[in-house]
Amino acid sequence: MESRPFLRRSAMNDQSEQLYRPWARRLHWITAALVLTMLVAGQRFRLDLPKAQHIFSLAGHSALGVSLLVVMLVRVVYRLRNPPPPFPTELSGWQHQLSALVHGALYILLFAVPVLGLVAASASPLPVQPAYLFNLTNLLGNPNEARFSVMRHYHDLSTWLLAALLAVHIAAALLHHYVLKDSVLGRMWPRSARRRA
Repeated sequence: MESRPFLRRSAMNDQSEQLYRPWARRLHWITAALVLTMLVAGQRFRLDLPKAQHIFSLAGHSALGVSLLVVMLVRVVYRLRNPPPPFPTELSGWQHQLSALVHGALYILLFAVPVLGLVAASASPLPVQPAYLFNLTNLLGNPNEARFSVMRHYHDLSTWLLAALLAVHIAAALLHHYVLKDSVLGRMWPRSARRRA
């Protein structure tokens, strides 16, 4: 009879060891908020905006891009110092490999998109000033229409790849939570939301 509370505590300890650390979860959701905001706001550049409004939109978009790059650098440093928890035991080997591949590709694209955006901004014929704090134009040389066009193309391409991979990532998380009903999503879910669930 006395062993049951111990078993419950042991199970809770095993479950907590599979959770991401609090700061890993915070950085994950900060990244998600920044990326989703950028993807939505970035669609404004598909519209024909007056020059002043376009410059204003660029200031906000570039500020989000710089913020994303800073957050990703913090995430990498944090991850190197705090390795992620082991994969849930209910996942098979191929699922481990696929998850690692998707996460690796996400990390690469989360760096590539803002870096390519900064390189494009440096060649932009318009002033690109993140939150009007500093100017990215001329950062890597004088404005150049041809270089801007090429880098803008790669920035857009990497953005679409990121959006597609995020859709797969979100769909997989929802599949695990609502269909397979395992612990994958709960490992990264905020603690308060996990308690309500």
